[in-house]
Amino acid sequence: MGTSRHGKSKGPPWRKPKGRREPATHHLTHHQEHTMTQTELIANISGSTGLTKRVVEDVLKALGDHAHAAVYTGEEITIPGIGKISVTQRAARTGRNPQTGAEIQIPAKRAPHFIAAKALKDACNA
Repeated sequence: MGTSRHGKSKGPPWRKPKGRREPATHHLTHHQEHTMTQTELIANISGSTGLTKRVVEDVLKALGDHAHAAVYTGEEITIPGIGKISVTQRAARTGRNPQTGAEIQIPAKRAPHFIAAKALKDACNA
């Protein structure tokens, strides 16, 4: 067994250190192994459209701003090929505090709701 710089044993070499775990990938297909970052998304769109990264970044920010504004006002927004974002009303309900078990009242609230477009669903199952 190796030792750390503080002289303490790190444990067997086949054992991973405690802390952040690696995600389980044994059940994933080759389509699901990578999460695209915002930077990668901007670079990909820029490369396929010929627009500069700055323009693509501004368009994505504007799309997010308009989606936020639509949800805030209770409107539904459709993003072609991706889906619809709308607002749903959740009723007030009684819940339980998990630490004490005491009943608590959870107030009614509005929440965003996403419905995937058929094209996006088909791409997941292709």
